[in-house]
Amino acid sequence: MTEALALRVATADVAIVKGDTPAGDRISLTFPDGTSCRAVAHVIHDLPHLVVESAFGIDDGLWGTLTSRRRSLALDRDSLSRGLVKERDWPGRVVSRAATDAVVNLWRDGPNTPGGVRDRLLASAKRETWQAARIEDLAARLDEDTIRGAWLGVRYLYGSWRALPSGGKLRLTWPLLLA
Repeated sequence: MTEALALRVATADVAIVKGDTPAGDRISLTFPDGTSCRAVAHVIHDLPHLVVESAFGIDDGLWGTLTSRRRSLALDRDSLSRGLVKERDWPGRVVSRAATDAVVNLWRDGPNTPGGVRDRLLASAKRETWQAARIEDLAARLDEDTIRGAWLGVRYLYGSWRALPSGGKLRLTWPLLLA
């Protein structure tokens, strides 16, 4: 199976349920073998990662790691925030964060164009040490349509989430099945 085809095979069904407050949001994952798991959702963070990791083929970031069951999402977030797990122990997180930050552009660092995303990725690579080459490679291999698709996908899912009432459910897959 080629890499492009492998990205189009869903490895988990994702349901993100909107709580009364952001603290009440939850993720449910159902795997092809019928097993499932649940986790606390941080939607403002998790939706962009889902889109960007899917579009850019990052299979060891937040979602790939969660769905492969190599780590617990809650444990990783807690352990990272408390300094118990270092980012060097989760290399895909560094790449995923750089890519997602470049697409979301929260700090309005340059234009929201494919060139702007590449520039932000390359700036992230300069701040990194051991994952710099992987981030630079990602910036070099991304085409303009893929970058635009990620940018539009993030905005689309944010809009879909905002429109949901409390108790509403956003149904997705990991990876997203991108056309």
